[in-house]
Amino acid sequence: MTFDLTQIGTVRSEFDRPTDPATMRKHESQIILDPKFADGLTGINDNDSLTILFYLHKSTGYDLVAPRRDGIDRGTFACRPPIDPAPLARRLSGWSNGTGTNFESQD
Repeated sequence: MTFDLTQIGTVRSEFDRPTDPATMRKHESQIILDPKFADGLTGINDNDSLTILFYLHKSTGYDLVAPRRDGIDRGTFACRPPIDPAPLARRLSGWSNGTGTNFESQD
């Protein structure tokens, strides 16, 4: 089964390759929403956090079982590796510095 996704924005960060999540959490990322979706931000200031879904467009291939950061073999569905049969990811994040359709994601 396949399905189409509609890109509604872009996440920008200083990372250009897979990086340890603990390291990434120490840095802010900029989220830029396509202006045609701006009305969807109505009332967003009433929230302390956002759930961000994103497509891992640089992901290539996957391993169903592989050693993870702790060296223990785990199945791809038992953790959140950057290489997955469905290269989608979710992040619950705080946010700040919202200006129009641009804001920064932070922990």
